[in-house]
Amino acid sequence: MPIVSDVTEGDFILRMIGKEKLWLENYSSITEYTDTDIIVVSRHNQIHICGERLRIEYYGMVEMKVSGCIEKIQLV
Repeated sequence: MPIVSDVTEGDFILRMIGKEKLWLENYSSITEYTDTDIIVVSRHNQIHICGERLRIEYYGMVEMKVSGCIEKIQLV
Protein backbone atom coordinates (compact mmCIF):
# COMPACT_ATOMS: atom_id res chain seq x y z
CA MET A 1 0.00 0.00 0.00
CA PRO A 2 1.28 3.48 -0.68
CA ILE A 3 1.93 5.85 2.21
CA VAL A 4 -0.71 8.27 0.90
CA SER A 5 -3.54 5.85 1.80
CA ASP A 6 -2.18 5.48 5.35
CA VAL A 7 -2.27 9.21 5.94
CA THR A 8 -5.70 9.73 4.38
CA GLU A 9 -7.15 6.88 6.48
CA GLY A 10 -5.75 8.48 9.64
CA ASP A 11 -2.96 6.00 10.36
CA PHE A 12 0.30 7.19 11.87
CA ILE A 13 3.74 6.84 10.29
CA LEU A 14 6.71 6.14 12.53
CA ARG A 15 10.36 6.27 11.39
CA MET A 16 13.41 5.57 13.52
CA ILE A 17 17.16 5.88 13.12
CA GLY A 18 18.82 3.54 15.60
CA LYS A 19 17.52 3.85 19.15
CA GLU A 20 18.04 7.60 19.46
CA LYS A 21 15.84 9.39 16.90
CA LEU A 22 12.16 8.93 16.08
CA TRP A 23 9.81 10.80 13.74
CA LEU A 24 6.07 10.42 14.13
CA GLU A 25 3.59 11.71 11.58
CA ASN A 26 -0.18 12.01 11.63
CA TYR A 27 -0.86 12.22 15.37
CA SER A 28 -3.66 14.01 17.21
CA SER A 29 -2.25 15.08 20.56
CA ILE A 30 0.37 14.54 23.25
CA THR A 31 -1.18 13.26 26.49
CA GLU A 32 1.95 12.64 28.57
CA TYR A 33 5.47 14.02 28.29
CA THR A 34 8.28 13.24 30.73
CA ASP A 35 11.94 12.39 30.21
CA THR A 36 11.04 8.66 30.47
CA ASP A 37 7.58 8.44 28.84
CA ILE A 38 5.83 10.12 25.95
CA ILE A 39 2.25 9.14 25.10
CA VAL A 40 0.81 10.36 21.83
CA VAL A 41 -2.72 9.79 20.51
CA SER A 42 -3.43 8.98 16.88
CA ARG A 43 -6.76 8.22 15.24
CA HIS A 44 -6.67 4.47 15.96
CA ASN A 45 -4.02 4.04 18.68
CA GLN A 46 -2.12 5.49 21.57
CA ILE A 47 1.63 5.35 21.00
CA HIS A 48 3.64 4.96 24.22
CA ILE A 49 7.37 5.74 23.83
CA CYS A 50 9.51 4.62 26.78
CA GLY A 51 13.16 5.36 27.41
CA GLU A 52 15.63 7.68 29.09
CA ARG A 53 16.40 11.34 28.46
CA LEU A 54 13.46 11.55 26.03
CA ARG A 55 12.93 14.95 24.49
CA ILE A 56 10.53 16.24 21.87
CA GLU A 57 12.86 18.26 19.64
CA TYR A 58 10.00 19.73 17.65
CA TYR A 59 6.34 19.16 16.91
CA GLY A 60 3.86 20.66 14.55
CA MET A 61 0.37 19.94 13.31
CA VAL A 62 1.46 16.75 11.52
CA GLU A 63 4.95 15.65 12.58
CA MET A 64 7.12 15.43 15.68
CA LYS A 65 10.72 14.41 16.33
CA VAL A 66 11.73 12.62 19.54
CA SER A 67 15.32 12.07 20.65
CA GLY A 68 16.90 10.23 23.56
CA CYS A 69 17.52 6.60 24.43
CA ILE A 70 14.35 4.92 23.10
CA GLU A 71 13.89 1.55 24.78
CA LYS A 72 10.34 0.56 23.85
CA ILE A 73 7.42 1.63 21.67
CA GLN A 74 4.02 0.25 22.60
CA LEU A 75 0.73 0.59 20.72
CA VAL A 76 -2.37 0.62 22.91
